[in-house]
Amino acid sequence: AWPRFTMNTTPITFANETAYLHYRVLFTAVRAPASANSMQIAEVELIGKPEFVWFSDGFEGYEAGSDLHGQAGWKGWQNTATAGAPASNVRAFSGTNSVEVVGSADLVHEFDVAGGVVEFSIMQYIPSGTTGTTFVILMNQYDDPGATLDWSTQTEFHLDTGVINFWHGGTGTIVYDQWVEVKCVINLDANTIEHYYNGALAFTDQWDDSGHVTLQAVDLFGNSASSVWYDDIMVK
Repeated sequence: AWPRFTMNTTPITFANETAYLHYRVLFTAVRAPASANSMQIAEVELIGKPEFVWFSDGFEGYEAGSDLHGQAGWKGWQNTATAGAPASNVRAFSGTNSVEVVGSADLVHEFDVAGGVVEFSIMQYIPSGTTGTTFVILMNQYDDPGATLDWSTQTEFHLDTGVINFWHGGTGTIVYDQWVEVKCVINLDANTIEHYYNGALAFTDQWDDSGHVTLQAVDLFGNSASSVWYDDIMVK
């Protein structure tokens, strides 16, 4: 039995990833069922708590054709300008811009995430008729001098064959000529990562074999392959 005449002393929380116009709250028992058959509820509040977003970028703030190296934390691998990638208005999932990961790109953005459950997502567009192998890489350790570099996962997209290889096992099939979500749900405390592609769970793996409970960088690696476009990256 909760104390009477108190406000917000016993909050009830629930995870909700979808916003709705209406909610229904059910009270399934009275306050003191051993001695009462009814009770009065004076006030109920549904208070939305915004989710914490570590990083997001829809690539709208860049001039089309400009290199992302040196803009808003984006840079080429180990701060190498020639490994950048251009903003593009050729394709976009939302708005008018995306980033075109050209063959020479090795585009990095750093994060500072430690512990907890974190979700990485990015929209990807692969045209048909493309060639080579391109990568989406997540790193648990990263710095520009290269003293602490540790890969947790790298997803290989084999553009010629349409095969997706997830690190340490697991395969998928590329969906061409449309925007597809590439998502990872990482439990840093439990040391697990779930790979999702196009809305479906594709593979579950260990996050790190060295015990790091961190996410420090994403690397969009062109690897001399054909161009691939990315939009709406988010780490939350």
